[in-house]
Amino acid sequence: MYRTDGHFQAIARSPIFDITGLSLILLNTLWLGLETDHNDAALLVDAEPQFIIVENFFCTVFCLELFIRFMAFRSKADIKKDSWFMFDSVLVLFMALETWVVSILVLATNGGLSASSGSASVLKVVRLFRMTRAARVARLLKAVPELMVIGRGIVIVARTVIVIMCLLFMIIYTFAIIFTQLAKGTDLEHTLCPDMLTTMSTLLLGGILPDVAPTTNAMSEEDFFFGLFFFIFVLMAYVMIMNMLIGVLVEVVAVVASVEKEKNQVASVKRVLQKWTPHADITGDNLLSVDEFKNMLNTAGCAKDLNDVGVDAIALIDHADFVYRDKDELTFAELLSVVLGLRGRNDPKVQDLVQLRKFLQGEMQRIEMSLESLHVSLNCGIIESQSPQAKQSGVPVNSVQIA
Repeated sequence: MYRTDGHFQAIARSPIFDITGLSLILLNTLWLGLETDHNDAALLVDAEPQFIIVENFFCTVFCLELFIRFMAFRSKADIKKDSWFMFDSVLVLFMALETWVVSILVLATNGGLSASSGSASVLKVVRLFRMTRAARVARLLKAVPELMVIGRGIVIVARTVIVIMCLLFMIIYTFAIIFTQLAKGTDLEHTLCPDMLTTMSTLLLGGILPDVAPTTNAMSEEDFFFGLFFFIFVLMAYVMIMNMLIGVLVEVVAVVASVEKEKNQVASVKRVLQKWTPHADITGDNLLSVDEFKNMLNTAGCAKDLNDVGVDAIALIDHADFVYRDKDELTFAELLSVVLGLRGRNDPKVQDLVQLRKFLQGEMQRIEMSLESLHVSLNCGIIESQSPQAKQSGVPVNSVQIA
């Protein structure tokens, strides 16, 4: 969607521009953590000078990057089709709002709009926009395909995870009713099961996720939202991501096992051919003709060894002429390729279908040529039978006699 001429499109297409943008996003994310530890000011205008300088620097370079990408578009209406551009636009807008707009409002009101005034709650909400800067790290998904695969996998399994969570909630709710009813009149009524919410929390944190129970309870005692956010973090990072990691590792192990198994089978077939090919090569030219190939397969030991490594020796004998349809002799490498392709457990591939189609097409052309030759021969026979000598002989001629 970019233009093909101009300075802006040249800069936007440059790999250096892309790498620089990603590097600045990483630096800004690291700076966000450093600022969280050392900057206690609620507003940027109240912070120390180094924080003000760095914040304005990042906001400026990100706005400049967005402007260059915007000017590179052939049609400015196409920005709606670029999801990454829209994503960056929203985050840069929040950053500019917090860095420049709020600071200008504070300076314009001579401190009337500050963290100590009645609008402190509004300023805290604006300050939360700073958390959205970390979301720009998602642009790394565009640069690292593996992260993109995992991210799309999370989106795909999200519906399944939600369904499982609903089922888990139904189970917990049902057993919470049972435990709350049974706990009445016991010591549990005043400790673990006094009401439905507490009982459900006990079943979830004490029975399903006991490791996170102390931290969740400690955060909940300070504020309910602390406990809620921590539990959401546990669900996303521990339950979803770690279980997906287990699935990925299992898939990787399965693929590696399949590759190793294939390598072992190829090595086994190669050893069998290396064992029997020298005996079959009568001429000693390291080339195997169709007769030598059939003699090798007709040997009892060779057929048994090939069957042991998963190659159908009988099928090889039946298709020997087909194997040698294009060449009179095959080298060892060509013979190995043919034998590996005729293993009984091979999955059919598109290449096999193309070769089959090519073979059938060649056979059909050969049959058509034979029919044309036969037709020409019949026509020649009819012409000769109608010659003056045949007519003088008085012998009747019909199509059956010609045939």
